[in-house]
Amino acid sequence: MRLIKITPKKDYSLFLEYDDGVKGKISLKNKLSTIIFSPLKDYSLFSKAKLNKFGSAIIWNNKIDMDAANCYYKITNTFTQ
Repeated sequence: MRLIKITPKKDYSLFLEYDDGVKGKISLKNKLSTIIFSPLKDYSLFSKAKLNKFGSAIIWNNKIDMDAANCYYKITNTFTQ
């Protein structure tokens, strides 16, 4: 699966679309209290979420990223190796 579209939402969630047709929303509210993700409390940064060139990660800047596969597993409630 490859992430093809990210839509940041005002409630600090992301609506994600994958190339196999899977779509879903993940909330990042709980992560905003962590050291790594706390800069995303600034919605102007959060709203700049974008894909890396391979569709394998969500990136905000040179310091903050998330694995697209982990988000996929959260949306589909599955895990594969």
